[in-house]
Amino acid sequence: MAEQQPKETPKKPAKKGKGRKGGGAREEHAAAISNDICDIVKKYKIDGPDNVLPRINGLLRATTSLIGELVPDVREGHLTHSLADELFYCAMVLENEGKETLKNFMIKSAKGKPGQADKIVSLKKLYKMNPKEGFLAKVEYVEPRAYTRRESVAATSAEPSERRIRTRLEKLVTEIGFDADKDFDEINVMYTVEAKENKAAANLLERLGHFKFKVKNARDEFSSAQDDLNTVESDFKEKFKKDKKWENVPDDFLDGHSGYTAAAYEECKAEAEKLRQWDRTRRSSEKALAEVKGDLDKRIASFESLREQLKKILKAAAKKRKSVDGKSPKKKKAKATAAPPPPQPSSSESSSSSGEEDDDSDSGGAAPDSTDDDEE
Repeated sequence: MAEQQPKETPKKPAKKGKGRKGGGAREEHAAAISNDICDIVKKYKIDGPDNVLPRINGLLRATTSLIGELVPDVREGHLTHSLADELFYCAMVLENEGKETLKNFMIKSAKGKPGQADKIVSLKKLYKMNPKEGFLAKVEYVEPRAYTRRESVAATSAEPSERRIRTRLEKLVTEIGFDADKDFDEINVMYTVEAKENKAAANLLERLGHFKFKVKNARDEFSSAQDDLNTVESDFKEKFKKDKKWENVPDDFLDGHSGYTAAAYEECKAEAEKLRQWDRTRRSSEKALAEVKGDLDKRIASFESLREQLKKILKAAAKKRKSVDGKSPKKKKAKATAAPPPPQPSSSESSSSSGEEDDDSDSGGAAPDSTDDDEE
C-alpha cells in the first residue's frame, strides 16, 4: 500500500494581527478560502478555446456580489484598518488590470488601420502600475511629436463683412416671409396680414395670419357660447317661475334661492363648460399671437439695421472705387538744373595766360607814348 503523502498546507502570509486574539485563526481561514476559490476557478472545466474569459467574468461577478453582501455584515468591533487595506489593494489591482485591458484593446483596434501607427506606439509606451512594486508608476520616455502651429489670421476689421451681412439678410427674408425675388432696398417692412387659417405656416407672416384667424374664431365662438348660456339661463328662469307659479318675483331673489341656483347649474352646465373651453382657447390663441408678433417685430428691426449697414458698406466701397478710378498718375516735375560752371583752366594754361596778360598790359601802357611821339 502506497504511503499517503501529507497534504501541502498553503503558505501563510505575514500575520497582521499578531498579539491579538483571533488574529492567527482569521488569517488561516482567509488563506484557506482563497485557495479553495482559486482551485474552483482554475479547475472549472470549460470546453473550447474561450476558457479564460468566462472564468474572469464569473470571478468578478462573484466578488462584486459577495463583497456587497459580506462587508455590511462585519461587526463594529471587527472593523480594522487591515480590512480597509485589503479592499483598497484589491480595488487598485482590478483598476490596474482594467486599464491594461483597455490599452490592449485600443492597440488591437488601431492595428492595420491607416494613420494609427503613432497611436499604437504611444499606447505601448504608456506607464504601467505594478502592484508588486507598490503601484509606483514606471514611465517610459515618449518622444514628443512635432506639430506645426497654425498662425491665426487676425481679423482686419471688427465690422461684419458684406458677404456675412447679405447671408444674414437672406436668412431673415426667409424667416419673416418677405419676397425673396426683390432686392433688399425694395422690400417694404410695413406689413398687413390677413387672418387666414394655415396649419402649414412656414414663416412668421404666415404664422401671424394663422393665429389671427384662431383668435378671431375663438372670440366668435366665445361670444356665441356666451349668448347660448344667457339664452338657456333666461329660459330656465322663466320656466322656474312658471313651475313655482311665481309672479313678479325679482331676479335677485331667484339668484339667491338655493333651489333655483342648484337647478340652474344643472340645466346650464353644458353651456357653461362650452363657454369655459372657448375662453381658454381664446386666451391661449391671444398669447400665441402676441409672441409671434413680438418675434416678427424683432426680426424686422434686425433686418432694417442690417440693411442700413449694407448700404453704408456699399456706399463706402463705391466711393473708394470712384476715387481710385478717377485718380490720374502724377507727372513728375522736371528738376531745375543750374547752368554748368565754366571750365577751369589747367595750371600750364593759367601760367601762359597770366604771362600773356602781363605782356599785354605792358604793351598797352607803352602804345600811347609812341602815338604821341608820332603826332608831334
